[in-house]
Amino acid sequence: MHDSWHAWKKGGLLSEINQAIAEGKPLQIPDEAANLLRKSAALSRESGYLFNPAIGKLVALWGFHGEEWSGPPPSQQEIRRLTMSAPTMDDLQFVDGSISSSNRDVKIDLGGIAKGYAIDRAVAQLKRIGINDAIINTGGDLRAIGERGGRSWNIGIRSPNGGEPIAALQPRGDESVFTSGDYERMFLYEGIRYHHIINPYTGLPASETRSVTVIHPDAMTADATATALLVASPEQRSKVAAQMGISYVLIIDEEGIYHMTQEMRERLSWQQEDHLQIRILESGR
Repeated sequence: MHDSWHAWKKGGLLSEINQAIAEGKPLQIPDEAANLLRKSAALSRESGYLFNPAIGKLVALWGFHGEEWSGPPPSQQEIRRLTMSAPTMDDLQFVDGSISSSNRDVKIDLGGIAKGYAIDRAVAQLKRIGINDAIINTGGDLRAIGERGGRSWNIGIRSPNGGEPIAALQPRGDESVFTSGDYERMFLYEGIRYHHIINPYTGLPASETRSVTVIHPDAMTADATATALLVASPEQRSKVAAQMGISYVLIIDEEGIYHMTQEMRERLSWQQEDHLQIRILESGR
C-alpha cells in the first residue's frame, strides 16, 4: 500500500493516476482502487470539501511532497491560481473500469485518509482469520477491537505540545481513535511556522486549531474527519462533525482551549483537568 498510494514517489498506482490526469488521459484501474477513491470523494463531500484529497498540487507547492521542508512559502499568485481552479474529487470520472478527470489541476494526495484505509483493511483481515481482540496502531492513529486480557484497551491522547498524554480513553468493542495535528510536518521560515494541512479554500495552512481527536468505528471516516475539523473554522466545527456522523470530538485550539462534545468529555480520563479551559461543542449527531 505504501508503494501503491504514496503521494509523491514515482512508480506506484497513485503516481500513474496523477500522471494520466495531468495528461488528460483515462487510465484503467482495479476495482479496489476505484472503491477507495469513490469513498474518499464521498467523505470529501460530507466534509464540505474541507477534507480534499484532490489538492495535491497545493500540498506540493508548499514543499510537503518531499522528506524535508524548509520554505520559503509559495507566492500568493501561485496559490490563487490553484484555489481558483478548485480541484475536488468530484472532478473524477469512473467509466468502464477507467478513471479520468475534467480538471487537470487535480492531483490526488491520500495523506488524509491512507492510514485509515490501511487500518480498516488490517482489521478486516484479522477478523477474517478469527482474531477478535487486537489493536492496529500507525503512529498514534489506531483502531481497537475486543479487549486486552479481559480489560478494555487504554489509549493516551497526546498534547500538541508533546510530552506526557493529557488524557486517556477506553475504546468500546470496535472503535478508531484518530488525531490530526499541526505539529507533524512543518517548517519555520523567517520566524513563522507553516504546517502541511492546507485549507483547500484559502490555499494556506489551516489556522486556529492545533489538534483534533475523534472516535468512530470506521478508521477511514475518523481519519478524514480529523483532517476536516482541523481545517474547519470554529463556526463550522459542529456542522462538519454532524455531516460526517461523528459525535466524539476533542479540539485543542491555538489558545490552548479544549473544545469537545459532551459525549467525548464523558469518555475521557484527564491527567490534570483542573487547569484546563474546557468549552462544550454541540454534538455531531
